[in-house]
Amino acid sequence: MKVAIPTQDGIQISSHLGRSPQFTIFELQAGQVVGSESRVNPYADEKFHQHGASPGAPEKGAHQGMAEVVSDCDAVLGFGHACGAVGALEAAGLKVYMLNAPCTVQQAIDAFVKYLAAPAA
Repeated sequence: MKVAIPTQDGIQISSHLGRSPQFTIFELQAGQVVGSESRVNPYADEKFHQHGASPGAPEKGAHQGMAEVVSDCDAVLGFGHACGAVGALEAAGLKVYMLNAPCTVQQAIDAFVKYLAAPAA
């Protein structure tokens, strides 16, 4: 399973999913993190975000372009402002989990792994 977490700096989770300049992608196997990578979100630029056009593809909205950056992932963990981004991610087939408090990227993935391991109620 691959999980994408939006981040401003590779440390803190981004408070604006659609404008996050990068994602940290975690690969999970058997409830353990087995790898990670960082991906740039070229669609985070404010001028494209505000006008809805993506660089190199003006017919594509910034949220749709952002969803393509993480399209090989299974889930996205987000926080904060994310209405349009959540819709684009879900339309691309990703499961979106919104966190209720700011945290680090590491805290987010640790909480998600714990959530996945918890018995169903």
